[in-house]
Amino acid sequence: MTDVYESVRPSDIAGRLVWHTLGSKTLELINKHVTVEVPRTDLDMIVLDAQVIEDLMTGRRKDVDPVEVEKWITARIAKHIGNPVFIELGKRLTALREKYAHSQQASLDFLKELFALARDTVAAEKAAAEVPREDQGKAALTELFQSLKGNGTPIIAEKIVGEVDEVVRAVRFTGWQDTREGDRLVQQSLRKTLWTKFKIRDNDVYERALGYIREYY
Repeated sequence: MTDVYESVRPSDIAGRLVWHTLGSKTLELINKHVTVEVPRTDLDMIVLDAQVIEDLMTGRRKDVDPVEVEKWITARIAKHIGNPVFIELGKRLTALREKYAHSQQASLDFLKELFALARDTVAAEKAAAEVPREDQGKAALTELFQSLKGNGTPIIAEKIVGEVDEVVRAVRFTGWQDTREGDRLVQQSLRKTLWTKFKIRDNDVYERALGYIREYY
Protein backbone atom coordinates (compact mmCIF):
# COMPACT_ATOMS: atom_id res chain seq x y z
CA MET A 1 0.00 0.00 0.00
CA THR A 2 3.02 2.32 0.06
CA ASP A 3 2.43 3.28 -3.57
CA VAL A 4 -1.20 4.10 -2.83
CA TYR A 5 -0.22 6.27 0.12
CA GLU A 6 2.37 8.13 -1.94
CA SER A 7 -0.14 8.63 -4.77
CA VAL A 8 -2.32 10.88 -2.60
CA ARG A 9 0.43 12.34 -0.39
CA PRO A 10 1.32 15.93 -1.44
CA SER A 11 4.93 16.61 -2.35
CA ASP A 12 5.09 20.38 -1.87
CA ILE A 13 5.73 22.05 1.49
CA ALA A 14 2.32 23.73 1.72
CA GLY A 15 0.59 20.47 0.93
CA ARG A 16 2.55 18.66 3.62
CA LEU A 17 1.52 21.28 6.18
CA VAL A 18 -2.14 20.81 5.28
CA TRP A 19 -1.66 17.04 5.19
CA HIS A 20 -0.40 17.20 8.76
CA THR A 21 -3.57 18.95 9.95
CA LEU A 22 -5.70 16.00 8.90
CA GLY A 23 -4.38 13.98 11.82
CA SER A 24 -2.62 10.67 12.17
CA LYS A 25 -5.78 8.59 12.17
CA THR A 26 -6.90 10.09 8.87
CA LEU A 27 -3.48 9.40 7.41
CA GLU A 28 -3.67 5.85 8.71
CA LEU A 29 -7.03 5.38 7.01
CA ILE A 30 -5.62 6.68 3.72
CA ASN A 31 -2.55 4.48 4.06
CA LYS A 32 -4.53 1.32 4.75
CA HIS A 33 -7.70 1.67 2.75
CA VAL A 34 -7.82 4.30 0.00
CA THR A 35 -7.45 2.81 -3.45
CA VAL A 36 -6.18 4.50 -6.57
CA GLU A 37 -9.54 4.04 -8.29
CA VAL A 38 -12.16 6.77 -8.08
CA PRO A 39 -14.70 5.90 -5.33
CA ARG A 40 -18.00 4.45 -6.51
CA THR A 41 -20.18 7.14 -8.04
CA ASP A 42 -23.38 5.65 -6.60
CA LEU A 43 -22.25 6.91 -3.21
CA ASP A 44 -22.87 10.43 -4.50
CA MET A 45 -26.53 9.53 -4.96
CA ILE A 46 -26.72 7.68 -1.65
CA VAL A 47 -25.59 10.60 0.50
CA LEU A 48 -27.99 12.94 -1.28
CA ASP A 49 -30.99 10.62 -0.95
CA ALA A 50 -32.71 11.11 2.41
CA GLN A 51 -34.75 7.92 2.08
CA VAL A 52 -31.69 5.80 1.39
CA ILE A 53 -29.89 7.28 4.39
CA GLU A 54 -32.91 6.59 6.61
CA ASP A 55 -33.06 3.00 5.39
CA LEU A 56 -29.36 2.54 6.12
CA MET A 57 -29.65 3.98 9.62
CA THR A 58 -32.74 1.98 10.53
CA GLY A 59 -31.27 -1.26 9.23
CA ARG A 60 -33.77 -1.75 6.41
CA ARG A 61 -30.85 -1.50 4.04
CA LYS A 62 -27.39 -2.89 4.77
CA ASP A 63 -25.58 -2.78 1.45
CA VAL A 64 -23.37 0.19 2.34
CA ASP A 65 -20.65 -0.22 4.96
CA PRO A 66 -19.94 2.94 7.03
CA VAL A 67 -16.25 2.14 6.69
CA GLU A 68 -16.64 2.46 2.92
CA VAL A 69 -18.21 5.88 3.38
CA GLU A 70 -15.26 6.90 5.56
CA LYS A 71 -12.86 5.74 2.86
CA TRP A 72 -14.83 7.63 0.24
CA ILE A 73 -14.79 10.88 2.24
CA THR A 74 -11.07 10.55 2.94
CA ALA A 75 -10.26 10.00 -0.74
CA ARG A 76 -12.27 13.04 -1.76
CA ILE A 77 -10.57 15.21 0.88
CA ALA A 78 -7.14 14.03 -0.30
CA LYS A 79 -7.96 15.19 -3.83
CA HIS A 80 -8.43 18.77 -2.58
CA ILE A 81 -5.58 18.87 -0.10
CA GLY A 82 -4.82 22.58 -0.56
CA ASN A 83 -8.40 23.83 -0.26
CA PRO A 84 -9.28 25.37 3.16
CA VAL A 85 -12.84 24.04 2.92
CA PHE A 86 -11.53 20.49 2.67
CA ILE A 87 -9.05 21.09 5.47
CA GLU A 88 -12.03 21.71 7.75
CA LEU A 89 -13.81 18.65 6.41
CA GLY A 90 -10.69 16.62 7.19
CA LYS A 91 -10.65 17.95 10.73
CA ARG A 92 -14.32 17.05 11.12
CA LEU A 93 -13.64 13.53 9.90
CA THR A 94 -10.77 13.10 12.35
CA ALA A 95 -12.86 14.49 15.23
CA LEU A 96 -15.77 12.23 14.31
CA ARG A 97 -13.57 9.16 14.22
CA GLU A 98 -12.02 10.03 17.59
CA LYS A 99 -15.42 10.79 19.11
CA TYR A 100 -16.69 7.30 18.36
CA ALA A 101 -13.36 5.48 18.69
CA HIS A 102 -14.58 3.55 21.72
CA SER A 103 -18.16 3.10 20.57
CA GLN A 104 -19.76 0.78 18.05
CA GLN A 105 -19.00 2.23 14.66
CA ALA A 106 -22.52 1.43 13.45
CA SER A 107 -24.21 3.54 16.15
CA LEU A 108 -27.07 5.77 15.03
CA ASP A 109 -25.36 9.00 16.08
CA PHE A 110 -22.16 8.04 14.27
CA LEU A 111 -24.07 7.27 11.07
CA LYS A 112 -25.99 10.54 11.25
CA GLU A 113 -22.84 12.59 11.61
CA LEU A 114 -20.96 10.54 9.03
CA PHE A 115 -23.62 11.01 6.37
CA ALA A 116 -23.91 14.71 7.22
CA LEU A 117 -20.17 14.99 6.60
CA ALA A 118 -20.53 13.01 3.38
CA ARG A 119 -23.26 15.37 2.15
CA ASP A 120 -21.10 18.39 2.98
CA THR A 121 -18.18 16.83 1.11
CA VAL A 122 -20.33 16.31 -1.99
CA ALA A 123 -21.55 19.90 -1.77
CA ALA A 124 -17.99 21.18 -1.34
CA GLU A 125 -16.83 19.26 -4.41
CA LYS A 126 -19.67 20.65 -6.49
CA ALA A 127 -18.88 24.17 -5.29
CA ALA A 128 -15.17 23.75 -5.95
CA ALA A 129 -15.85 22.53 -9.48
CA GLU A 130 -17.77 25.72 -10.21
CA VAL A 131 -15.03 28.06 -8.95
CA PRO A 132 -12.09 28.86 -11.24
CA ARG A 133 -8.85 27.41 -9.88
CA GLU A 134 -7.29 30.85 -9.54
CA ASP A 135 -10.22 31.99 -7.40
CA GLN A 136 -9.69 28.92 -5.23
CA GLY A 137 -6.06 29.94 -4.95
CA LYS A 138 -6.99 33.47 -3.93
CA ALA A 139 -9.32 32.07 -1.27
CA ALA A 140 -6.55 29.86 0.13
CA LEU A 141 -4.09 32.77 0.12
CA THR A 142 -6.62 35.06 1.78
CA GLU A 143 -7.12 32.60 4.62
CA LEU A 144 -3.35 32.28 5.01
CA PHE A 145 -2.74 36.01 5.33
CA GLN A 146 -5.79 36.59 7.51
CA SER A 147 -4.29 34.15 9.99
CA LEU A 148 -1.35 36.54 10.46
CA LYS A 149 -3.59 39.19 12.04
CA GLY A 150 -3.47 37.41 15.37
CA ASN A 151 0.23 38.08 15.97
CA GLY A 152 0.03 41.86 16.08
CA THR A 153 0.94 42.39 12.43
CA PRO A 154 -1.16 45.02 10.61
CA ILE A 155 -2.22 42.79 7.73
CA ILE A 156 -4.74 43.66 5.02
CA ALA A 157 -5.16 40.21 3.51
CA GLU A 158 -7.19 41.24 0.49
CA LYS A 159 -4.60 43.82 -0.55
CA ILE A 160 -1.73 41.33 -0.26
CA VAL A 161 -3.62 38.63 -2.15
CA GLY A 162 -4.56 41.09 -4.89
CA GLU A 163 -0.92 42.06 -5.32
CA VAL A 164 0.31 38.45 -5.28
CA ASP A 165 -2.36 37.45 -7.80
CA GLU A 166 -1.35 40.30 -10.10
CA VAL A 167 2.40 39.63 -10.08
CA VAL A 168 1.98 35.88 -10.50
CA ARG A 169 -0.36 36.32 -13.47
CA ALA A 170 2.20 38.69 -15.01
CA VAL A 171 5.09 36.21 -14.98
CA ARG A 172 3.49 32.79 -15.22
CA PHE A 173 2.98 30.83 -18.42
CA THR A 174 1.40 27.51 -19.32
CA GLY A 175 3.31 24.72 -17.66
CA TRP A 176 5.49 27.08 -15.61
CA GLN A 177 5.42 24.71 -12.62
CA ASP A 178 7.39 22.15 -14.61
CA THR A 179 10.19 24.48 -15.67
CA ARG A 180 13.09 25.83 -13.63
CA GLU A 181 12.76 29.28 -15.19
CA GLY A 182 9.01 29.52 -14.56
CA ASP A 183 9.39 28.48 -10.95
CA ARG A 184 12.28 30.92 -10.49
CA LEU A 185 10.25 33.84 -11.88
CA VAL A 186 7.26 33.10 -9.68
CA GLN A 187 9.41 32.67 -6.56
CA GLN A 188 11.26 35.88 -7.32
CA SER A 189 8.01 37.84 -7.78
CA LEU A 190 6.43 36.35 -4.66
CA ARG A 191 9.50 37.03 -2.52
CA LYS A 192 9.69 40.62 -3.75
CA THR A 193 6.00 41.15 -3.00
CA LEU A 194 5.97 39.57 0.46
CA TRP A 195 9.45 40.34 1.75
CA THR A 196 10.10 43.74 0.19
CA LYS A 197 6.74 45.40 -0.30
CA PHE A 198 4.74 44.03 2.62
CA LYS A 199 7.64 43.21 4.98
CA ILE A 200 6.36 39.67 5.56
CA ARG A 201 9.58 37.71 6.03
CA ASP A 202 8.20 34.57 7.59
CA ASN A 203 9.64 31.67 5.58
CA ASP A 204 6.81 29.32 6.57
CA VAL A 205 4.23 31.79 5.23
CA TYR A 206 6.26 32.22 2.04
CA GLU A 207 6.48 28.46 1.45
CA ARG A 208 2.77 27.95 2.09
CA ALA A 209 1.86 30.79 -0.27
CA LEU A 210 4.18 29.36 -2.92
CA GLY A 211 2.57 25.96 -2.50
CA TYR A 212 -0.91 27.38 -3.10
CA ILE A 213 0.33 29.26 -6.16
CA ARG A 214 1.93 26.14 -7.61
CA GLU A 215 -1.30 24.23 -7.09
CA TYR A 216 -3.84 26.75 -8.32
CA TYR A 217 -2.03 28.92 -10.87
